[in-house]
Amino acid sequence: MIKYYPKNKIITNLYTSGGEFELKGKSYIGAYYKTYNGKIFSGKNPINGSNQELTSLEDSINGVDFGNNPTKIGAILLDDNTKTYISNPNIASLETFRLPTQFYPKPTTNDYQKGYIMRYFAKKRNDIGYVIEINKETYLSLTKQDKVYDYVSYQAIDVFWQITGPLRDDRKDKQYKIAGIIDTNKRLVESKDKAFRGLIEFIGDKYDKFARPTA
Repeated sequence: MIKYYPKNKIITNLYTSGGEFELKGKSYIGAYYKTYNGKIFSGKNPINGSNQELTSLEDSINGVDFGNNPTKIGAILLDDNTKTYISNPNIASLETFRLPTQFYPKPTTNDYQKGYIMRYFAKKRNDIGYVIEINKETYLSLTKQDKVYDYVSYQAIDVFWQITGPLRDDRKDKQYKIAGIIDTNKRLVESKDKAFRGLIEFIGDKYDKFARPTA
């Protein structure tokens, strides 16, 4: 007899490549679906598949414990640029987010007339490691948490980046200091790195990147 579940009580079309669930004493590979009460069955949905109950090897999906903490957020990687988050497996509420991707700035003539650009960076939360440069659209999405990009896993920051002027700080006629490209960018990056660890390593002393010295 085919079981019926309302759409908000079931997650269908999931897939495991093995190491997560067990069926008849063997690691299960293939499609599965998950019901509101945490049970997992083989097949894409109750209509398509053998519909045999699976045993969880680790009570988790992608390393997130659902058994002991059903409200904890977990993630299923759908492809290289998209994640689906299960905000509450008991309700099977799904949200699909894009992952931030690398971006390379290309300053325009107008930017050089202004003398600066804004650069934007992202990295995984509570992670000192891998930093990527992103575009403004992705930065705004992450900071506004508008659910387009993966704000759950990533944090973002913006950095003022000087691109014209002298390379080094200079004191004209010993009356006032003219901010240099290298020194200005270095100061700002070091300041931002306090709350966004890994930024200094990402810049790698290339504080004159995109620079067009005018003096």
